[in-house]
This record gives sequence, C-alpha cells and structure tokens, in this order.
Amino acid sequence: IVCVMREENPLASRDEIDIAELHDVSVITYLPHALLRSQIDQAFSEAGAVPRITIQVGLSLTGLMLAYYGAGVALVEASLPRQLRLEGVVWRPIRPRIQINTLIVRSSDANSSRVVEDFVSHLKQLIASLAA
Repeated sequence: IVCVMREENPLASRDEIDIAELHDVSVITYLPHALLRSQIDQAFSEAGAVPRITIQVGLSLTGLMLAYYGAGVALVEASLPRQLRLEGVVWRPIRPRIQINTLIVRSSDANSSRVVEDFVSHLKQLIASLAA
C-alpha cells in the first residue's frame, strides 16, 4: 500500500510517510468490505491514529484519480501508481508496510496454455519489481 497525492502536498517531500501522520489529512481509501481495507484499518489502529476518511472507493484507479484531482491522499495498492504515471502526482511508501500476499493457484490436472504461462511469467516479474 502506498500514499498517492499531488506533488504540492507537504507530505510529498518525504521519502516515506508514517501512517500516524495521516490523522489530519483527507484520506481516500477502500470501501469497508474491500480486502485491503481491514489491513489499512489495522495499521491505523496499531499506530494509535484515527484516520479522517473522506472518500471510500471500490477500485484503486478511482482513488488514484481522486488524488490526481486533489481530493485527498489515496491509500492504494502499489502497482497501479507505479505503472500509471500521472503528471503532478507522486506516491510514497507508508510505514508500517502493508503487504499483499499474492497466490497463483492452478490445477495440476489442467492443460496449460501459452497465454496462461505468459500471464504467470508477467505476474511474477511484476511482483518482483514491486518488492525491489
């Protein structure tokens, strides 16, 4: 999970952002039933911070675009802002890190196709680049 914001936001000058520093910031994050939301809520709770969540979204892209238009700081999964670079928008890692575990489950009985193999290879490369 990363913080996405306009480059003129005071937090944009930092290399990393402690999640507790977001207590007075308009936060854009996932809807309560979204998989990542519970991890974000837990990170705020463990930091003793109460977020000011002003917008809740179902998709990372929506959060990213709202941050682009200055609606607040978006907490979204890291791969999207790394891949989709928008002028005037920056992203910063947060502390503590909120990790996403990715699993690939495939049947050992199923025939594999080149498309599946290419997709798995691409996904592994993407995950490796995010870990770097």
